[in-house]
Amino acid sequence: MSQHLRLPFPAILAIRPLRRRLAAALRACGLWFSRHRERQYLAEMDARMLRDIGADRFTAAQEARKWWWQA
Repeated sequence: MSQHLRLPFPAILAIRPLRRRLAAALRACGLWFSRHRERQYLAEMDARMLRDIGADRFTAAQEARKWWWQA
């Protein structure tokens, strides 16, 4: 006994934008998590590692203090 959910035609069209918004929200969360993780790594780097990437201690600390949503 299989029952299928039959949505009216306009309701079916409304699902696609919802999926796009959800996908965009998930991408944003992934980006925020990546920023947070990279800033943690930056805060843990020593002077030699910072020199290798062309940054100084002040700039690294300034970047590491940013919130995860800040670019």
